[in-house]
Amino acid sequence: MDLGLLRRIVVDLLLLPPGSIVVALLLGLLISKRWPRTGRAVLWSATVALYLLSTSLVSTTLARMTGDHAAFTPSAVGQAKAIVILAAEQNEAPEYGGLTVGDLTLERLRLGAKVARETGLPILVSGGKFRPGDDPSMARLMERTLHDEFRLEPRWLEQASQDTRENASMSAQILRTEHIDTVVLVTHYCHMQRSMQLFEEAGLHAVAAPVDIPQAVLPLRWSLIRPALSALEESELALHELIGLAANRLRF
Repeated sequence: MDLGLLRRIVVDLLLLPPGSIVVALLLGLLISKRWPRTGRAVLWSATVALYLLSTSLVSTTLARMTGDHAAFTPSAVGQAKAIVILAAEQNEAPEYGGLTVGDLTLERLRLGAKVARETGLPILVSGGKFRPGDDPSMARLMERTLHDEFRLEPRWLEQASQDTRENASMSAQILRTEHIDTVVLVTHYCHMQRSMQLFEEAGLHAVAAPVDIPQAVLPLRWSLIRPALSALEESELALHELIGLAANRLRF
């Protein structure tokens, strides 16, 4: 089995919700007959964790723990000479003739198009094939969406990367030939800090243009503590990035 795939399976099942919570619930059920008190404690803990992670209060707090980035304004462009938009995911959509960009990727493209119109900077889209055998690459799907929905054309396509580290290193290889060492980086807020670290490591200084900036959690209101599937998904993304940031620190 591919080592990267095995790592993703372990992380998804043991560290990230909802997989980790399902595992905990099953574990609680399995041990409850032999060790009733321990089993009940595991079941209650998993249930409480599921509720908390499904609230905007917790998902927003986790997202804010990943970094501190303000909304992009044209005055922040500095020495940037290009915009880099990172791929997120794709969907199978028959109404679009097959594969198309997913919601997260579309959100990034939308902000990237806004930044491009405000600054006049050229765009690089970065993303390889989501799965072996997929065609076209994420970068091609992003190019198509920019053209069809935003009437913009990216200048560069990076089509080989499989993760954020490769997004950074392969984008840097392309832009280095253009003598570009500073870019406006477009990705989600909770993904921004780790992405900026990896781009700096690859030799590109990044100006943050974050998508989906977390809302304020005060004053406390019902919408923040009401459980919702969208909040659970946001908690998963934030925890994934916090784990990634911790792994980056361990590397250095």
